[in-house]
Amino acid sequence: METWSFIGSDKNAGKTTALNFVHRRLHEQRKGPLCLTSIGINGEPVDNYENRPKPQFPVYRDEYFISATEHLAKLPEQFEILRRFAPPAFSKSYLLSRSRNDFELVVEGPNDKRQLLQNGGTRPQKQRRGK
Repeated sequence: METWSFIGSDKNAGKTTALNFVHRRLHEQRKGPLCLTSIGINGEPVDNYENRPKPQFPVYRDEYFISATEHLAKLPEQFEILRRFAPPAFSKSYLLSRSRNDFELVVEGPNDKRQLLQNGGTRPQKQRRGK
């Protein structure tokens, strides 16, 4: 599995621009499944430093992604939940999902990827249909 990371503490250094460029290229090339997430962002809708809305990222149909449940509330029926990562192992609830359509999303992951690997989450319960 390939892993791409965009790291840096400086503002306006081009991390988001680079991520969007590489993500778009990987999507266009379609060499295999792609999973989008962010480790350690605080998930606030507004950047504390610049007082601007945090960027949303394009998520394309059939891509995988991890984000906090609060960012997904506005997107019902747009994704399939594959795993839930919830307290007490995590500070908040996160979902590993697969998109059914294209949309934009604030991606937010837990503070440490080891949490995901050590606490593999739970599979969603199958919905029972009424008789």
